[in-house]
Amino acid sequence: MNDREYENRLRDLIIAHAIYLTRYTNGQARKAVKLFNRAFAKFEAELASRLIKTEERGLDVGPATTKRVNAQIKEIRAIIDDAYAPVNATILDDLRDLAEDEASFAVKSIKSAKKQSRTTSRLRRAAVVV
Repeated sequence: MNDREYENRLRDLIIAHAIYLTRYTNGQARKAVKLFNRAFAKFEAELASRLIKTEERGLDVGPATTKRVNAQIKEIRAIIDDAYAPVNATILDDLRDLAEDEASFAVKSIKSAKKQSRTTSRLRRAAVVV
């Protein structure tokens, strides 16, 4: 295999791998959307529950209401933070796996292309000798 064939082989491997990465990225995006949808369903339910309680109690525009609303905002932020925790953990695990796969792919691709290059070169030399 000459340099041109070697470069073509590497190019083909890289293109195939880019397609794989695009599919992987799309899958990760779908997974994140599912996780967020689940988390925000809980968030919506909590907000609806609080709205009902507020309507039952009636609205108060005094300092007690401001204090209560600020407390609810803190609780809502905690709910949102809880929603992000599993997403972050999942993404970190997936990125670690991807990094390992990418390193392995790079090494195997280069070794494979070099091995084919050497084999083709030996076959050509043998053909010339015969």
